[in-house]
Amino acid sequence: MGSIYRFEMIQRFRQLVDEKALTFVLPELWPDKNEGFLFRAVQSQEGVAKVQEALKNVFPNTKTFGLEVALLMAFQQSRYAQCWSKCPENEALWKGYDVRIEAERDDVSKLDDIEAHDVRYVDSIDLDEELMSLFSYPDEKTVSWRLENVLLIKRTQFSHEQEVRLLTKVIEKNVVNRKPPWVIHAMVEVFRREYQEGKITKEEFERRVNEMTISPTMKVSIAHIPNFIRSVMLNPFAPSEIDRQMAIFCAQHSLNYLGKSRMYEFNL
Repeated sequence: MGSIYRFEMIQRFRQLVDEKALTFVLPELWPDKNEGFLFRAVQSQEGVAKVQEALKNVFPNTKTFGLEVALLMAFQQSRYAQCWSKCPENEALWKGYDVRIEAERDDVSKLDDIEAHDVRYVDSIDLDEELMSLFSYPDEKTVSWRLENVLLIKRTQFSHEQEVRLLTKVIEKNVVNRKPPWVIHAMVEVFRREYQEGKITKEEFERRVNEMTISPTMKVSIAHIPNFIRSVMLNPFAPSEIDRQMAIFCAQHSLNYLGKSRMYEFNL
């Protein structure tokens, strides 16, 4: 199925190699504020009301969407993701990153509970666009939900990235534990008061808080896939000393080091 590529900072790349694991994050932590409108909306009572109103426009004969909104609130922290690209390199992909790693998409399919999806590019994204992406229509009488679709749309201006998003399967523990932020805050304050009043121990207080807390990251092992990292390339503008150090590091870990990118040599 071909190669896909991920661009990383040197420190994170070294950590990946040492741990033999990829680090996935919750999509709600992605920095682009022009995505994830739906997930941000369901974090507030006002936003939930907007989502319910939008759903009524899609299904005018349905009286309530409490269950659907609850599912959305749970789903936003039920899957972790990592972004890769089908594009070998370009200036935008290198920007801010030091190292490019290459993997075979077939090998990605061997990762435990991971799915790879191509991103769909649209001219603009807003709450309505993300809501509409949730639905598919197998036939005239059926509407099905594809909650992961909201994680797979991006603005057309980024289409040069040719992005592939790796998603974990639904983490059931996260779905069970997920509560609206305002509920979590209120519950933590109750626990804190009980601890301060001596009604519960510090250990009990920490246990209760931890039960509601969802880790922002998740490690996915690549140790069981020989040569998962097919090649390593360095930023074209990296200093010679970094190039030398990277060559030594890759040799120590039996990685195929391609050296510095030469993409600009062909533009002269």
